[in-house]
Amino acid sequence: PDVYPNKHNLDLSTLIPSRPSHLKPIYVTILVRHGHRTPIIPLPNQSRSEFHSVWGDCHNLKNELRPCDIGDLTPLGEYQMFIVGQHIRQQYVNKDHLLPITFNKNADTLMLRSTFRPRTKLSLYRLVQGLYPDENLQTISQH
Repeated sequence: PDVYPNKHNLDLSTLIPSRPSHLKPIYVTILVRHGHRTPIIPLPNQSRSEFHSVWGDCHNLKNELRPCDIGDLTPLGEYQMFIVGQHIRQQYVNKDHLLPITFNKNADTLMLRSTFRPRTKLSLYRLVQGLYPDENLQTISQH
């Protein structure tokens, strides 16, 4: 999506460690933390308008833009998680053929979990959108 910063360099060279070419994974567990977020505690005496002037707009779980609040996933955080999903796709779909080419919410080859916090749910959505770019939030949220 075009709201993501496009000049931010993310070094993901160690995201997926190298391994000998004769080995092929049969099972992978990936744990990630949420992407970049706004502070969870505002500065002392900082008004909501000051907070918003610093942090701008963030997406909610309905993919609507609205003023960022404390602890929200930022557009940079969304971008980070999308890129992580692309790297996972490159390795485990394209190279290793461990995951299917298309997302199937009924398949038992992929299990997705998140905590209840909106920033972690949105992080997971963006990661899966990088992993399976043709899927929408509605399909992913029902998985």
